[in-house]
Amino acid sequence: MSTTPSPADLRAELERLVLTDLLGPSDPHEQLPGVRSPVREWYLVGMLAPMGTIVDPSRSDGDDLQDGDEGGAPGPDDRPSKVVLFPSSVGLTGAVDPSCSSLEVSASWGRYEKIDNPDPTATGAVERLWQRHPAGGQVAVPLVEGDIGPLVPDPLQPEVVIRGRCRATPNCWLITLFLVNEQMPTATNIDERWLFQIELSAAAADRSAVFVGRQLAPAQRVSHGDSELRHLDLLYREKVEFAVGHGIAVHADPALDDPHRATAVRTAVIPRSEVAKVEAPGPDDTALDAIERELMGRVAFDMEALSKLDGPAATAALRPLADAYDRWLGRQEDRVAGFSGEEAEAALAAVDTARGIAGRLRVGIELLASDPVAAEAFAFANHTMWQQRVHTLVGLARRDDPTLNLVDAEALIASKPNWSWRPFQIAFVLVNLPSLADPTHAERQLDTGTADLLFFPTGGGKTEAYLGLTAFTLAIRRLQGDVAGHSGEAASVC
Repeated sequence: MSTTPSPADLRAELERLVLTDLLGPSDPHEQLPGVRSPVREWYLVGMLAPMGTIVDPSRSDGDDLQDGDEGGAPGPDDRPSKVVLFPSSVGLTGAVDPSCSSLEVSASWGRYEKIDNPDPTATGAVERLWQRHPAGGQVAVPLVEGDIGPLVPDPLQPEVVIRGRCRATPNCWLITLFLVNEQMPTATNIDERWLFQIELSAAAADRSAVFVGRQLAPAQRVSHGDSELRHLDLLYREKVEFAVGHGIAVHADPALDDPHRATAVRTAVIPRSEVAKVEAPGPDDTALDAIERELMGRVAFDMEALSKLDGPAATAALRPLADAYDRWLGRQEDRVAGFSGEEAEAALAAVDTARGIAGRLRVGIELLASDPVAAEAFAFANHTMWQQRVHTLVGLARRDDPTLNLVDAEALIASKPNWSWRPFQIAFVLVNLPSLADPTHAERQLDTGTADLLFFPTGGGKTEAYLGLTAFTLAIRRLQGDVAGHSGEAASVC
């Protein structure tokens, strides 16, 4: 009995198919057609060329191949005027706890050999094949100051080596490792000298968590002059960079009991990263305290309700949102005492920036009470967004149940209303009302203007917030008519 695969199963299968197609192999001992068909035409990434292999810009891979020639081998004549070499090495640099005395370094790759087809008479068979052989091995690398290697991980290919350097810093060992293809190219069957599906990894012999963050390597902490970089360092202070790749990406295996340590680092030809879905917090979010939740409970988030309020009533219904945000920012400012140095400076700067946004939010809320035109445009925007949400839900209901007529679908949707703003959406709309209502506003000046951007992964509700602000803009331009020499009516038509 077959079962429907889960979304996670489908994603895993898609990932496997992409890796197999771009990197390979389809099987550890696969066989590929070998007549006028280089292995490099099957796979696009994860390859190391023989030393000195030249990229010929005058010929694409596989074009005009002569019998027995797979291309790419440097010849004595007719070299391209601009010499570009295929990579022959990749590597990584990681930081290791000073108590560690040695690492086990592993390298793996696929080696392909041209062979005769054992069954050339089979339907569609070719006379020659590329036979894959898994290759690689493990070597011990003592951690002492100086150069590493050359070390040979696979005796069958002694010219494929591991090289590197180990450096002692005040806080850790800084170790750089490279997998190097030191084989020279040949005139024919050059792919026998290429390495495919390469990987280089390092770990302690006992698999203990010896890798530490690379930020420990400098004797003194590197200071960023850019405020945005300092802010990012603060936000991602729990994310540790254990290694950096050279010509390739890297993955690390964090320790289960300590995310600031890793048990192994390895190269990754095609890196992968799990991006968590962003769930925008709601009025009853657990990050809020009791008073903040009480304030948020008094905010009118319902689009239909907001569309029926006049200016003063809308301001009263939205003012608790600014009150809750101010209180929450006060609690965040109290947390700064737990930081020191640049982290404390970045945290205070972030709170200060947020205080400015909180002030803009309150101004936008109060505008509705003092500007009847802005209030009418705001009510129109909410009515528009409410109706589009109703139409969307009615369409989904009728798609799920084709027997529903329009009247019954509308009644079904009305029985369980679902057209409320998320807090960040209505806040984004409100902070931008003053500048959209006044063409001469400071936030609209060329040199001192402000651009607000909502940024997080797909599915968080960015588009709905932008559309709400768009509806307000169209309405207020039409209501204002000619403003600053421009016709709002003409703008809305365009």
